[in-house]
Amino acid sequence: MVANEVQFALVSSRMLETVKDDPEFRRQIVYDLARYKLQEQFTCADAKNIDQVKRTLEVE
Repeated sequence: MVANEVQFALVSSRMLETVKDDPEFRRQIVYDLARYKLQEQFTCADAKNIDQVKRTLEVE
């Protein structure tokens, strides 16, 4: 499990580094990564709540 988290952190860091000069795109990547991690961590029992949590990320 830790290896997966380290891998995710490394990939995330590289992705963000490639768009360091574009704040809008960088922000979008952060939100996309957050959505991905939420989806990954939800269980089947949580599925009914996932849309609500994703909408929460859309609020600025």
